[in-house]
Amino acid sequence: MIESIGDGEATKVFLTRERLKRMPSGIKALVAECSEIVENDQDTTIFGDGSEMVTLRIVDCEAAQKFLQAAREWDRNTNRSERRREAEYTKSGGVYTPEDIAAIFEIQNGRCYFTNASLEWSPRNWSVDHLAPVAKGGTSWPGNIALVLKNVNLEKHTRTKAQFWELLRRTRGEQWVRERREACKEIDRRRMRIHRARKKQVDHQVSMLVSVLNVQFPDAKPQLEIYDNVVILGAAGVTVKFPPGILRKRQAMTLAYMASVVAVIVQA
Repeated sequence: MIESIGDGEATKVFLTRERLKRMPSGIKALVAECSEIVENDQDTTIFGDGSEMVTLRIVDCEAAQKFLQAAREWDRNTNRSERRREAEYTKSGGVYTPEDIAAIFEIQNGRCYFTNASLEWSPRNWSVDHLAPVAKGGTSWPGNIALVLKNVNLEKHTRTKAQFWELLRRTRGEQWVRERREACKEIDRRRMRIHRARKKQVDHQVSMLVSVLNVQFPDAKPQLEIYDNVVILGAAGVTVKFPPGILRKRQAMTLAYMASVVAVIVQA
């Protein structure tokens, strides 16, 4: 977020329209209460990535400081969360898609995996949880994914599934946990269908890539496989191990990218 303090009568704040849209409702309420969006403002520009910048004109200086403080804190927390997600994204093997998440949402009946509380799709009040934490070797295959309330995800943190059930047993009681765990067995069983279907789709994708690569580079005899959640490419006697998160990078798991890697190997 970029800000510009005016002449004491007003404060101009510049931010992308997408960022404004993503702000929590509490901060949006401050915006509605003390500011207006200046359309076609002469200072409004387009960011280098093509995102549109909008101008907020805040007349009440006290409200401006309150808004800026809340917005800066939200920015810091958002950036911290995005960095953490990116780190997890690259070190965990496997992949899930938006379609997988929608299917998991359905089999959980739109309720939190652990607490059975209602999940709202919009505005979203839930997070994707790795049942076996990434920090402890958990993957990003659908079989390790559950949808939980954001506060539940924060409370679980890097606990394993068993460790979190134990925490809930101490706070919710033995009977409550027994009933929830029994209900989750059916969710787990149905989620594994999604898991197997995603792995089958990825295996098919890898098989197709290998077939085409062998047509393009017959002498190098390229081979591509997923071993222990690591993507391994072999060609002309050279083996390349990719970071676990490569399956989730769309541009990487393509013929163009893999062909470029094999071309470098062949030319070396």
